[in-house]
Amino acid sequence: MDKKKIALVLAGGGVTGIVFEIGVMRAINEAWLNRTANDFDLYVGTSAGSYVAAYLASGVSAQRMHRFIDKETSLFGSGGPVATYFPNVSELVEKTLFWPITALQASGRFLRAREPLVGLSRAAETLLPSGLLDTWLMQQRLYRSYRKHGVGNNFADLKRDLHVIATELDSGDRVVFNRQNPVPLEKAVAASCAIPLLYRPVRINGRDYVDGGLRGTASIDLAVEQGAELIVVVNSLVPHRDESTPDDAETHSQSPRHHIADRGPLAITNQITRASIHAGLIYHIKQIKRAHPHVNVMLIEPPHHDQLLSGRNFMTYHNLREIEDHGFMVGIDFWRRNEAQARDVLKKREIDLATRLPLVA
Repeated sequence: MDKKKIALVLAGGGVTGIVFEIGVMRAINEAWLNRTANDFDLYVGTSAGSYVAAYLASGVSAQRMHRFIDKETSLFGSGGPVATYFPNVSELVEKTLFWPITALQASGRFLRAREPLVGLSRAAETLLPSGLLDTWLMQQRLYRSYRKHGVGNNFADLKRDLHVIATELDSGDRVVFNRQNPVPLEKAVAASCAIPLLYRPVRINGRDYVDGGLRGTASIDLAVEQGAELIVVVNSLVPHRDESTPDDAETHSQSPRHHIADRGPLAITNQITRASIHAGLIYHIKQIKRAHPHVNVMLIEPPHHDQLLSGRNFMTYHNLREIEDHGFMVGIDFWRRNEAQARDVLKKREIDLATRLPLVA
């Protein structure tokens, strides 16, 4: 009988998503008696999820990541502010050094336009960089971190099957970097994390790649195609849902109803982004369950009223250790709430769920 594969699919979520997912991995280690987060048959990572998945597929434990994450997200770490917010100076230097060529290109686009305003817009596009930031330093730091922790940078050398999701810019197609389509691991992860316009596209073998999340924050279908029948999905991005009612504000005047719109455009953008991403994820899961009823999909994510995560800017570095510990609690709470069903599903895959899970606040 063929072994029933289990897959871990890690969604995007920025800096917050990385540490949240590490916390959830610790919870899996706590809840599963005879398996760990390193024992999945295959890993699928998108954007921030690819950062964590690469370490797990190489055999680096969640506990080990828990120990070195402070250093990796420190000022000069591979996932720290300097690497994450490294400005796109190289493209600006290129355009400056070769300014006659740049000027000719801009002039040509202006002259070819039928309307002056359209021409000015196209000329400005030629002069502007393709992204505010660059993943170059991130790639260098990731390469060093991989060497330090024994990961290497080749898909073929990883202990488990890893699939990193990116989007090819010139076609808009989803691209999967893996053992069948290998590239340097640090480039694959950087490409998967390259949010369009914020980051310069990552050029690999003559092609440009950007954030894999453009084609869905979690590629569950890929895990199904690889033969997985149990898929654990971890997602940190959920829209905030105010569970109070207008009547609550009248009854409890000291706790008035708060509106996201009152907090300004950044809060609105954050909510819209989360709502769009989460809606796509839920629809994707429904489609998978409808097309493959024999596949079990377990979604671990924070509740919509989560005060710590649901309204947080997912690219901030504030209180990362608290976020990781919160991810652990969310993970443990998932196994506690779904214990009966999960125990039966896991048992079919020869995974034993702990009978006593730690209490969470």
